[in-house]
Amino acid sequence: MNEKRRRFLQFAGLVVAVIAVFSLGGEAFAADEGPRFNAVANQGFAYFMNLDGCDNAGLSKKYISSGNHYRKKKDFKKAIDYFKNAIDQCSQNPMAFLMTGTAYSERGKHKMASDAGTARIILKDSVKWIEHALKILQSQNNEFLINEMSLEDVRNAKLLCYYNLASSYQELGKTKKYNRYLDKARALKGNQQN
Repeated sequence: MNEKRRRFLQFAGLVVAVIAVFSLGGEAFAADEGPRFNAVANQGFAYFMNLDGCDNAGLSKKYISSGNHYRKKKDFKKAIDYFKNAIDQCSQNPMAFLMTGTAYSERGKHKMASDAGTARIILKDSVKWIEHALKILQSQNNEFLINEMSLEDVRNAKLLCYYNLASSYQELGKTKKYNRYLDKARALKGNQQN
């Protein structure tokens, strides 16, 4: 397995663990995946530091790294600004869209306790960004996907999108959509294990 692929799989494991533990509940998942989560967290974001295939990949990497820094500090507004700048530099990169959607989702969940109306608007924005990432992942002629991501990488990124969409729809109280994306994630995860 090449280095870039290994780092992507570590990142994918990190995001799936975070979404499953914090959004989809499941104490059993937390007990099974908790130790792995800690190990993956230290290296998972390294994937973003090794993107190529965009005219301004270097600048995009810096924006993604800065966005993640602010996201960890729960300064979601700054994180979103940086992730959007990363998209401006590399609009073919689905992970930049996914991170933007993830930051919106975290911002919405953070706001839920104090202002449910604003939180719902933010979560709806999250859904738009993640659905766009999913469209990129499903496109046939995307140069970034062709040159930079293996089929397994694309499947893992789709899995992240499905889990993140399920989480956002759960928070929005849209049970049918929550179940639909959770079922898609489970089906894709089942296909990967075969």
